[in-house]
Amino acid sequence: MLEDKWSRWIAEANAVLAAYADCDARWWLFGPPYNTFQLVVGEPTGENVAIMLCRTKYIAGPTSWHNQKLKVSGDSNFSGYQMNRTFCLEDAAAGFRAESATFHWAKNVKVMDHYKWCVWLPTE
Repeated sequence: MLEDKWSRWIAEANAVLAAYADCDARWWLFGPPYNTFQLVVGEPTGENVAIMLCRTKYIAGPTSWHNQKLKVSGDSNFSGYQMNRTFCLEDAAAGFRAESATFHWAKNVKVMDHYKWCVWLPTE
């Protein structure tokens, strides 16, 4: 089970993604560094939800689809001296799934500007 701040962060993301259910989803980028995966829901130059996963372990499914139904889930465990988190971003209806060690999201990101893909994390 994830810590409270991460659980709230995921719940917020799922609520926002549900509000954007009539929007398209599309891969924006996948590659180094850190097996970074970026996905945009909505318009790249307008209203959107930008998602970034780093240390992505698995990706499968279409590169774009209509009427997304993405959901995020997460889990954590303590191994040695380190907390390990695993996040899953999935749209079962579209056949899309991505698993990663990180999960970041933000609304209305100017995705054409590479530097706007900053690290968005939950607040206390």
